[in-house]
Amino acid sequence: MAAINDSGEPSLNVHLTKYDSAHGHFPDEEKVEGNAMAVCGDSIRIFSERTRQIYPR
Repeated sequence: MAAINDSGEPSLNVHLTKYDSAHGHFPDEEKVEGNAMAVCGDSIRIFSERTRQIYPR
């Protein structure tokens, strides 16, 4: 996964990843790092944009 486009706070995405109701508790560490979330040592950038041309490819 390269990026997430969401209007919510990055901390909400971390919480939803950790405590997903469909898949259960995520066992690895997740944390917010600026405008990204780190999951299993990988950084996933978080955007709040309406135009898709700015997304990384």
